[in-house]
Amino acid sequence: MEGNRTNEAQSALWNGPSGLAWVDAQRSLDRMFEPFETLLADGAVVASSSSVLDVGCGTGAVTLAIARRIGAHAHCTGLDISAQMIAAARARVEREGVDADFVHADAQTHAFAPGQFDLIVSRFGVMFFDDPVQAFANLRHAARPNAQLRFVAWRGAADNPFMTTAERVAAPLLPAMPARQPGAPGQFAFGDRQRIASVLSDSGWADIAIEPIDIACALPVSELDDYIARLGPVGLALRQVDDATRRRVIDTVRAMCRARTCASTRRAGSSPRGRRLHDASGKWRQPVVRHACCRSCVTRLRRRAKGRYQSRLARNISQAQLAATSASPSSTASTPSAKPGGISPLFGTGDRLAVIAIAPPASSAMQKIQ
Repeated sequence: MEGNRTNEAQSALWNGPSGLAWVDAQRSLDRMFEPFETLLADGAVVASSSSVLDVGCGTGAVTLAIARRIGAHAHCTGLDISAQMIAAARARVEREGVDADFVHADAQTHAFAPGQFDLIVSRFGVMFFDDPVQAFANLRHAARPNAQLRFVAWRGAADNPFMTTAERVAAPLLPAMPARQPGAPGQFAFGDRQRIASVLSDSGWADIAIEPIDIACALPVSELDDYIARLGPVGLALRQVDDATRRRVIDTVRAMCRARTCASTRRAGSSPRGRRLHDASGKWRQPVVRHACCRSCVTRLRRRAKGRYQSRLARNISQAQLAATSASPSSTASTPSAKPGGISPLFGTGDRLAVIAIAPPASSAMQKIQ
């Protein structure tokens, strides 16, 4: 990895305990985020990509999924600032025998060969740059004319309660836990769609299309404690406290998550206790309800097929933004026909359509999207 002090805080974070925690939680996180992996892999197939870069690839799930889908005629490269996650990704590609490379580098400063990739993707990996305009300009340098950039990034905290419930509940018990700073590198750095459009247009990308995507994620109850204790701001804060405080925080957050699960189940289906409930995802669940002190209840959702308990973790509705953009071409090129305004729908998820734009001629390529 190049020696540059840019993104130093993020490098320290992801090359320390946070990176190790993500490696250890690889299977759980890959299962949780699989719908986004599928979304990006589907887009790579539609785009007929031959050279793909996965930014912030982590342990390689998206990189390998795309490599499997596009086959031997194309090549995928994953890049991440975390040496631990890149090591895990390289071990993974060896086991699976897929044609992909993994590079330990900072996408903001890495010396890419110019015009190397015709598709750049990222699953929650581009919100951590100290200087996002510089970072996306560097990625634009690595992109070919007419290349596409597709990534998913979290919307704001208000749209993602499952990611912030732990922080809200733990805050009174962890007074030293720092508050999130709007726009700072982190999960919700791209919660403002106008900021995304500005960053991308200022860094040389054009025809920016941003669409909200709502996808339900699931986390087994057996993995909830580890999720609370090791990942996110709460996990960072818990490294600085004693065992008793750690246990109290985990127990309190777990109870709140399960209580919200109960409330979510009641909203999703109105059947009496003991009958099957039809939840918001369209699947049948068998509730197991236990009362505590006659004032609150805890619902554990049992998967009918596998018999595993699941927590919907504060409704478990993870909401993201797909930013699909294309690079400014150096000359007019043949492209698929587009709808008026240059927007061509290429793929969707459920009833929510994600769109990608076709790059216009160079003379209008730098028009800023408002």
